[in-house]
Amino acid sequence: MYKRGSKHSLEERDQAVRQVIDQNQSIQWVAKNYETSRTTLKTWVRKYKVEGFDGLKESRMWKRYPTELKLEAVQDGPSSFAGCSQRYGISDESVLRL
Repeated sequence: MYKRGSKHSLEERDQAVRQVIDQNQSIQWVAKNYETSRTTLKTWVRKYKVEGFDGLKESRMWKRYPTELKLEAVQDGPSSFAGCSQRYGISDESVLRL
């Protein structure tokens, strides 16, 4: 069974994001130092920029999005899943994937 949760504490996620944003460290370098993927770190940074520190907190529930919203996000124009999810306030780009 899938266990939801991060192996990184909230403080570690905050430190990693601040290294990228405040100290202009590269995503690749910070991800390697925190033993996480670049994609995960990019997601943390994106959520931090949108929601601040609260965006880094673990969600204890799955958020459901209407099918119409997901379709609108994808059909809106040429953009990455990450860009669409950010523009439409969707928690993660994986929500838009089939």
